[in-house]
Order: sequence, then structure tokens, then C-alpha cells
Amino acid sequence: GCEVEIPQGEKLEAGTQKFSEMEQAGMDSLKGLCFCLVAGGLGERLGFPGIKVALPVETQTNMCYLEWFCRNILEMQRVARERSGDKTVTLPLAIMCSGDTYQGTIDLLKEHNNFGMAEGQITLMLQDKVPGFINSSGKIGVKKDDRWVAEMKPHGHGDVHTLLLKTGLAQKWVEEGRTNLVFFQDTNALAMRAMCALLGVSRTKGFDMNSLCVPRVPGEAAGALCNLSYSDGRKLTCNVEYNQLGPLLQNQGGDVAGPDGLSPYPGNINCIMFDLPAYYKTLEESKGVVPEFVNPKYQPGSRTDFKSATRLECMMQDYARLMHNCKARVVASTALENAYSLQGSVGFTMMERWLCFSCVKNATADAVKKLQSGLPADSAFSGEVEFWDHNTKMLQTAAKANGQSFSVSEPVNMEFLGLSQKVGPRVVLEPEVGCCLDEIKNIVHGPIALGNAECSLIVEGPCSIKRLQLTSGAVV
Repeated sequence: GCEVEIPQGEKLEAGTQKFSEMEQAGMDSLKGLCFCLVAGGLGERLGFPGIKVALPVETQTNMCYLEWFCRNILEMQRVARERSGDKTVTLPLAIMCSGDTYQGTIDLLKEHNNFGMAEGQITLMLQDKVPGFINSSGKIGVKKDDRWVAEMKPHGHGDVHTLLLKTGLAQKWVEEGRTNLVFFQDTNALAMRAMCALLGVSRTKGFDMNSLCVPRVPGEAAGALCNLSYSDGRKLTCNVEYNQLGPLLQNQGGDVAGPDGLSPYPGNINCIMFDLPAYYKTLEESKGVVPEFVNPKYQPGSRTDFKSATRLECMMQDYARLMHNCKARVVASTALENAYSLQGSVGFTMMERWLCFSCVKNATADAVKKLQSGLPADSAFSGEVEFWDHNTKMLQTAAKANGQSFSVSEPVNMEFLGLSQKVGPRVVLEPEVGCCLDEIKNIVHGPIALGNAECSLIVEGPCSIKRLQLTSGAVV
């Protein structure tokens, strides 16, 4: 058995001195950052005929997710060059694709000239599928139209670690002297503007693995970051899925809200920053093979036969388990000065949800049901609204930090195919405006007043806002 404890980490609030310090520390360290995007999904379930990273983030500019990611990385690259004084700095991007998305990703990048990235700056990694099983004895399922061909299934995003080893990318980056590696997912546009602060926390705290988290309420259907303390003295900081957290906490009184109404266990959003040398050392020993699990659905009246072929799965966030296991062996077999520190190596950085997390994974009909159950919609419509809200609040926070007034009309209720959302002004701050809040502060030099959902503001790049009162639309 084990005790569930609150993990160590940093809680940041946008606009505070601490937040600014972490962003500055992160910007100073951008030169050594590598990016890895997990992008194996199609948009079919969302009613979109293509790969998910080709979905538009929002409909004011129709900028797709992959363009948003690439241009934000290029903006961070600009800052890295400026701060380091090295005009040759290039921040690499690896993209893990499935067989379903590989060619589509190639075509999208080719059509748009890599969205401004240099030749060789982007590397695509192709993930293989695994055989599916039809019963608990492990019998492999076959295709209905060809019994000599196994039914293949996705293995989960945990394969990204094995691919970074097999392609030699992780080793190459370490040999180039790069310091950090961040993983992020395909429809969380907001994570980009949290990267500098996340990196700053990793560098100042000395975290080998730092999970970006958001506040969560008890019982919320989201994985939680926890510290598991075992009776034999082992401690493990890792993600615990919500359906496992309840049973683990049963003897400790459950997942109980604090005075703020929130769980003490932060919600994992699968944006993870690693210390690259520590990551690679674990990768060499473990070969990147993270623990697997299976989630079968049984046929009626049976506890052995599955309704359909079931796959083994793995999750990229479970790399934390490898880091703990490998470090325990390293400490036992090497001199103290060459061993990893077991204390303080895995932690979290928690930020407000509006700042760093939104995702698009549900079709509109499913999103309506989620919303009716009190859960986030996580649809294309809600993702677009959350993106506009993020940009509005970035401007608002920047104005407050600079001592400028900011006002915005109350959001109005809008409905799309039965899905209701409160919509405010449609604000888009394009990547070149700034890679983080401290950069965005540089454009706000006067009062800002924005109207309601009929108001549209697109800021395309660096500028100086000395006074802005907007009731219709503007492109700056």
C-alpha cells in the first residue's frame, strides 16, 4: 500500500512579481529548449476532414494549430537569439505522427513552407501500431475481411520516448548542449504562452521533470499529480488517473476540497518540461519503454472475452515512473557525486486554466452532454471562445501590471448546434506580439476599453497601444 501526499511544486498567478521572475528566467534559458508535439489524431470525430493540427485555432484568422505552434516557437527563438547574442540559435521541433496523420502533416508543412521554420528544424517521427487482443488470454484479433492480418491499434502517446531514442534525436540534442525538452499536445494552443514561466520554474527549482498543471475540483475527470509514499520508503511523484485517485484516497478521507473549493492535487494537462541530460540518461537505461495498461470492455456475461479488439496502451506522462526507478538504481550503484538527487527531481507548476489550458477533443453533440453534466465542453466552439478569452485576459493583465485602465463588456450567451457559451470580445494576439506575458506588457502603454462579442481585435505584431476604445473591429 501507499500514502497519497501533496507533491512539491510552484503555484504561479499571472501578473505577480513571482510570475514575471519565472518568465524572465525562462526567457534567459530559451536557447537550450527543444519542443516535441504529440500529433497522432484525426479530426473525424470533430466533423473535420483532416488531421487535428490542421484545425483552425479560431475563425478570425483561420490560423491552424500547427501554424500557431510553429510561429510561437519562432517567436521564442527570436527572444533566445536576442538574449544570448547568438543569431544562429535554432529551436528544434519534433512531431510524433501516427500512420493516419503522417502524410497529412508532411503535406500541411509543405503547403505552407514549414510555417517559416528552417529546413531541418522540424523532424517527423512515425509511430507504429500494435496488435489488438480479443480475450484475456491474449489471443490476437484479426481483420474481419482477412483472417491472416492482425487487427492493429494505436499504442498511446507514451511511444514518443522510444521514438526520440530510436531516431537519435535525444542524443543529438544532448550532444549539441541543449538543456531542456518540452512535450505538448495537439489542440492546447494556450500552453505556448506558458512555456517561458514553466521553463523558468524548471531551471530555478532544478526539476528534472516539471508538469504544467491547472487547479482541479475533487472528482473532476482529469488526472492528478500526486506524491505516492510507500511503506518500504520509496516515493514516487507521478500522474494518477482520476478513476484510480478515489480508491487510493479512500483510507485518507477522499479527495477533499480546501477552503478555495479546489483539490490539493493539481490537474495534469500533459505539458511536461524535462531537464534534457537527466531525461536522456533515463532514456538510455529504460529505452523509453513506459508502463503499459489495458482497458478492456467485456462481452455481456463474460469476464474473459472482449467486445472488440483491445489494445495495450501507454502514456507519455508515466515517464516519471522510469525516472524514479532508474535513479534508484543509479544511486545504488554509483558514487554519490555522480548520482541523481532523488529529492526535488519531479514536480509541478500550476497556473490558472485560462492562461495555459484548453483542448478540442469532443464533437459538438458530445460537448453538449459534457456541459449538461457540469464538465468542460472541450469542443471546437469552446476552444475558440477560450482562446479569445485568453488573449483578452493577457491584455487585461498586461494593462494592470503597467498601471493602465482596462474595461471589457459583459460576455453574451451564444449558441451553436445546442452548445451554449459565454462569448466576449474576439481578441487575437498573434505569436509575434509576444511569447509570454512579460513580452505582451511591452505593447500596452495606455487605457483599453473593449466591447462585447461583436467586437473584434487582431494584433499582428509588436506595436504600442496608447489608447484603445473598440466597439466594432480593428486589425493592428
